Amino acid sequence: MSTSKVSFAELLFTNIIIITFILILSKLWLQTKEPSVTILYEKVENIKPTNRTELFTDLENILGVEITQVKILKVNTKSQLVTLKVYY
Repeated sequence: MSTSKVSFAELLFTNIIIITFILILSKLWLQTKEPSVTILYEKVENIKPTNRTELFTDLENILGVEITQVKILKVNTKSQLVTLKVYY
């Protein structure tokens, strides 16, 4: 055992550093990366929240995989195209 005394501030600082390090590592390690693809989609009417099921069904038919999430990246009203990021 050591004969030197450790101050409360030093002990608190060390514990905060260790806990922060563990939290950062666990967040990086446990983070799951879903596969995704970015596509141009032509049916602008399907991006409405009321047409969510039609959008998912259409994308599943096009891509051949089960869709978990869709993010709208860009809407071009001039050319009637939507850029979507599709997670499966």
